[in-house]
Amino acid sequence: MKKITMLIAMVFALTTSYGFREEEPVDKRVLSTFEGKFEGATDVVWTVEHNYYEAIFTLHNQRMFAFYRLDGQFLAVTRYISPNALPLLLQSNLKKLMCDYWIADLFEVANEEGTVYYATLRKADSKMILESMPTGNWVVFEKDK
Repeated sequence: MKKITMLIAMVFALTTSYGFREEEPVDKRVLSTFEGKFEGATDVVWTVEHNYYEAIFTLHNQRMFAFYRLDGQFLAVTRYISPNALPLLLQSNLKKLMCDYWIADLFEVANEEGTVYYATLRKADSKMILESMPTGNWVVFEKDK
């Protein structure tokens, strides 16, 4: 399941053009699972990506992204967050790691296994994606130059 979470996180981090996608027909099992989990969701747009469905929607005035297997099994939900929404220990440890970097993206991935945060840090000539650990620390998930 960790590989699925990482895949979703990477897809989410690399996907910035969700407003330009076309809506796809969705399997009834997926719709049923979605409606049970996210009652009251509005502005729902569905797409099929490789071997999963993605729902982009608004719930409680927040834009969210939910991922489902083709058979309707829920994989994860993600949303962008502000640094102030991080748990305090993660906030503090992220500030220590930032140095000359700034936060380009920060999002939360939640599923039945728990919640993980991903922070994309940038500086003039490089980018680094950090993944939160249950201990309150961050590890380098990916680093470019």
